[in-house]
Amino acid sequence: MRSASILSLALLAALTGCAGPSSFRELRGERLDRVHSPRLPEVVLLEVIANAPAVQGEPAGEVPQDRHIDQRLPVAVDRGPKPIRERWQPLAIGVRAGVGDVMVRAAGTGLNDRSGASFVETRLDTGPGAGLEAGWWDGDGDLFAGRFLNDGVEPKRANARLGGASLFPHVRLDAALGDAAVPVRVGLSADWQRLDHQAARVKREWLAFGPRVVAEPAWTVHADGSANVQVFTLVGGDLGPTWFSEEYRNGDGHDSTWRFSGEVGAGVRAAFGAWQAEVGYRLRHSWVGGTDTSLFGSADSTELQQQQVFLGFRRTF
Repeated sequence: MRSASILSLALLAALTGCAGPSSFRELRGERLDRVHSPRLPEVVLLEVIANAPAVQGEPAGEVPQDRHIDQRLPVAVDRGPKPIRERWQPLAIGVRAGVGDVMVRAAGTGLNDRSGASFVETRLDTGPGAGLEAGWWDGDGDLFAGRFLNDGVEPKRANARLGGASLFPHVRLDAALGDAAVPVRVGLSADWQRLDHQAARVKREWLAFGPRVVAEPAWTVHADGSANVQVFTLVGGDLGPTWFSEEYRNGDGHDSTWRFSGEVGAGVRAAFGAWQAEVGYRLRHSWVGGTDTSLFGSADSTELQQQQVFLGFRRTF
């Protein structure tokens, strides 16, 4: 065993001697020169490309395309990963204010009149996606002026004020019809209206729920960069159950029925970058089914209407 080890050492020494001390020193010097010599990025890149293995279908010595996921480029300008802030849908916040009138017509009761009113509406919109619309209106207190009604005990002046509020959570779907862009909002409508006979201290309320659909076709009549002018129309409707209640001097009454509402409108809007302004007209008319209560009587149907001329502004973030 000892003789084998001695023989191995002797053989290694012989081989080393054959290489020669001078050739070993030269090899070590070349390696040290490469390690300590300045390395320019351009030179390193050329060496890497020159020594890169060939990929099937690509010539050797050229940078392979899309070999790694971090080297891939989008197939189009608007494709590929985006910053987090660009992944959110733009949020548009708008407000409309209008003036017009409200009307009440209750068949079989002699209540048929209209009076001036003011309107406010706000809307949150995320483009094609979820949105929310909320509206308020309040009429002058001179509905049925000069008339009388029974307060449950004796006749009193029927002067009344009609006001209300609505809420419309929805989803917006964008479509097209020829040259017109047709955003369609589909959701659930909640609508509350109060008829307050202030002198007689009689209050009547209608609370309605139901599915609602509103379409707003719009045609662009002028466009210049980020500015444009559109003409738009509006058509919509909703249908659902309605709860009627009344309070009077010596009692109250309740009933349930159905209601159908339809709305139309038209206007002009102009956009300037992130800002938008509009002016238009809107009419909404509701037909409420018959009710039977002690003071209101057996009304075959009741019609409630709001119409307004409005001015609105919207900002997109």
